[in-house]
Amino acid sequence: RRKVYKNLSTSDEVLYDWQPVEHLVACLRQKFGSYAVFFYNNLAPDVIAMLWRPSTFVTQPFSAMNSNYKRPVMDEWHSDSLVVTNPDDIMREIHHLSRNVVVDILVLDDKSDKSNKNSTSSLKRKAA
Repeated sequence: RRKVYKNLSTSDEVLYDWQPVEHLVACLRQKFGSYAVFFYNNLAPDVIAMLWRPSTFVTQPFSAMNSNYKRPVMDEWHSDSLVVTNPDDIMREIHHLSRNVVVDILVLDDKSDKSNKNSTSSLKRKAA
């Protein structure tokens, strides 16, 4: 006779209402909602997209209370604006939070699309 313990289940259990993508996006919105906008498709949650808010990269005066994800400004030095948001720290934290759900993180830079219009069109022709 087989002994049954409380922590062992004899039946195959199914997790109902388990939505890891919705939970991850809610967590990201709660933690980084002031820096970026997160969105995804409810019907096919293959991609979670993030769009930086314009106010994220505005230089600000240094404050110890608001020093998370900040770095000193190196390019322009003004007396009242000493720090700017460090996107690398935010992306590293997002990668850590989403390590069990997200397979790949891709960064699309708007500047590269404007400067390489000819190369992207040639890539499209080769791929077709």
